[in-house]
Amino acid sequence: MRPESDDPASAVIVKDPIRRKFYRFTQIQAAVLRALDGTRSAESAARHVSDHYQTSVETTQVEDFAEKLRGLLLLDDPSCWAKLQLEFRPKRGLFRSLLQIRLHAFNPDALLTHLENSFRFFYSSGFGLFASASMCLALCLTILNWEALSVSIRSLISFYSIPLVLAVILAVMTIHEFAHGLTLKHFGGKVEEMGFMLLYFIPAFYCNVSDAWMLPKRQRILVTLAGGYAQLCVWAWATVAWRLLAPETFLSSLFAVTIAFSGVQTLFNFMPLIRLDGYYLLSDWLEVPNLRARSFGFLRANVSRWILGEGAAARVEPARHRRIYVLYGIASLLFSAGLAWFMIDRLGGWLVREYQAWGLVLTLAIILMVVPAPGKEEVKSGGRFAGKVVVRIQKTPLLVILLLILVASAFLPWELKVSGDFTILPKNKVTINPEIEGTLKAIHVDEGNRVKAGDVLAEMRNLELQNSYEETKGELASKAASLELLRAGSRPEEIERAVRLVETKRAELANVTRVQQERAVLQEAVARKEAELDNAYKNYERSRRLLADGLIARNEVERDQTIYAVRQKELSEALGQLKVLDERIERTRDVKRKELAEAESELKILKAGSRKEAIQAVEAEVAKLQEKFRILARQVEQLTIRSPMDGIVATPYLRNRIGEYLRAGGVLCEIVSSSSVIVDMPVPEKEIADVKLGYPIVLKVRGFPQLTFGAKVRSISPVAVDRGLERKVVVQGELDNPEGILRAGMTGVGKILCGKRMIGNLLTRRAIRWLRTEFWEYLP
Repeated sequence: MRPESDDPASAVIVKDPIRRKFYRFTQIQAAVLRALDGTRSAESAARHVSDHYQTSVETTQVEDFAEKLRGLLLLDDPSCWAKLQLEFRPKRGLFRSLLQIRLHAFNPDALLTHLENSFRFFYSSGFGLFASASMCLALCLTILNWEALSVSIRSLISFYSIPLVLAVILAVMTIHEFAHGLTLKHFGGKVEEMGFMLLYFIPAFYCNVSDAWMLPKRQRILVTLAGGYAQLCVWAWATVAWRLLAPETFLSSLFAVTIAFSGVQTLFNFMPLIRLDGYYLLSDWLEVPNLRARSFGFLRANVSRWILGEGAAARVEPARHRRIYVLYGIASLLFSAGLAWFMIDRLGGWLVREYQAWGLVLTLAIILMVVPAPGKEEVKSGGRFAGKVVVRIQKTPLLVILLLILVASAFLPWELKVSGDFTILPKNKVTINPEIEGTLKAIHVDEGNRVKAGDVLAEMRNLELQNSYEETKGELASKAASLELLRAGSRPEEIERAVRLVETKRAELANVTRVQQERAVLQEAVARKEAELDNAYKNYERSRRLLADGLIARNEVERDQTIYAVRQKELSEALGQLKVLDERIERTRDVKRKELAEAESELKILKAGSRKEAIQAVEAEVAKLQEKFRILARQVEQLTIRSPMDGIVATPYLRNRIGEYLRAGGVLCEIVSSSSVIVDMPVPEKEIADVKLGYPIVLKVRGFPQLTFGAKVRSISPVAVDRGLERKVVVQGELDNPEGILRAGMTGVGKILCGKRMIGNLLTRRAIRWLRTEFWEYLP
């Protein structure tokens, strides 16, 4: 036994070392319990307690309390020992404990005593500072490396990672439970049971620390915190190690799994609405043992009294406890019901979709395994409560009237509403893609600017295109002028000039023949040079003979030889001059003949006028240049980018792109219409049969919760798509947006009004639809 707190009037905690259960008694009850030591009767025990506490304790009260202790098996009585033997027999009942199967248990007190001596430094202030610093560092690393950590954890989600995940879960939960046990041992408590179990078919380690009830409040809270504290240390050290290791190593994967499980399980473990560490922390902090059971019992008792019309309870709880019971009971009830419904809806829905009838059987089996079966007393209590309700209804006509009204209300009409999230899309959306590449020279709009069709959005510069445009423009002007000349024909002045040119060419050709006189002079000179050469040759031959006969001197022979060589050279020069003259005369004659022919031809053309073929050829060239110029002009015009419609610019930071080279087909910006928008609302396929074209849609946009918008169903998609865990059909409606407050990408919740139905039909339609679809093959 020990007092619950330092308050002299506090309750007393009593431990049953055999059943390992703990009870809470008042000071008077604890005194009676101490007085029942086997040496006193009920009368003497009542007198002893009355004298000690200066109060009146009746013998009947002691006897009633003894019967209560006998029911709790706390009396040294043969009947209690017999029940204890029955209670400690091996129990069968696989389905009753299938989700929590204990595989092996042992008494770890000696082991924990040894470990507590070895790891006592864990409870020092120095280690506390080190652990706190590690957690702060790990938190900073997690924030800075969140994306990399997420990728690393997601990469481990595979079938082959299951053994690693299970091993990490077992190791972390073992550390968690040992932390509870060591802390309890550190504060002087006893740990009498520790072992392995299958918790939801996952191997886990457990430690019974019920002896913490015998510790003061602060130490109980520390024992409860120890497991989560140890997990946070594991998380912190695993985070630091993961950051230091290369991502491709096995240890990095191991620490990533440790980070994920330790972090998530710690958050889940401190949830006070589940009977885990968070629940016991809250219970110890509020000093309300068995908080969940008491809260549910308080709510159940008050609801029963309200239904049955009974008076106030015999035992009045303190106001503080009543507030705690109401708040915690309602919160826990809603959380448990929501969690159970979520699991049944997801798991049960999947089982039924996959296996139909067998899926329903499996779902019911899981529910029976999770929900504890009611005991005999609960069944009897339920029967008595039902009987009292019937009597209450019979005695209260108003309740009968209320029930009749409730039944009649099932036939009243009510609006059928199909709800779902929606996204606002622009009715018209245009992406501005320039057809010409160039450098952005100027941008005249920015995000959010309203523009009209034809407004200039931006200007580009393309020097090559602009140069080609100017060159083509000049060439076109030149060819156009030539065409005009051809079309105008020859003037008299041009014909007269051509006649004079022909006469001039004829005169020049005639002058060529006058060169014959010069040629005759050269021919005479050649004849003379030939005669002189012949005479010199004869003199030279005669001198050679005379020299041979010795009649003349050698110098005379050499003189005649020199004269002969000179005459040869002079003759060669004269022949060369004659040849050059002949070639020049012939070349000049050919040139003058050609010039005369061209002049006569030009005169003939001028007299005949321009040919049709020449005009057509130039016209074709002009047309070709005009088409090229038109294309270039259009391309130059496209360098000025204009808005194709009225709307709002929906691309940010446009002006930062000045100077950027934009290729043909590249995206400059987007323009969306603002006068009306499209409501894109995916509806579950099971609800689409009730949705028709033209049905009104009531909308609540998350950005404007105070406003209600209205639209109509404009289109229903012909195909269903996967959205999350179910298939949906996209329903679209058009919504006027004259003020422009609705923007593309906004979301909200919409309700499609599908007409009036009876309330009873609305309440049962989903169940009937589920039976008709999932069990259609089994229905007649």
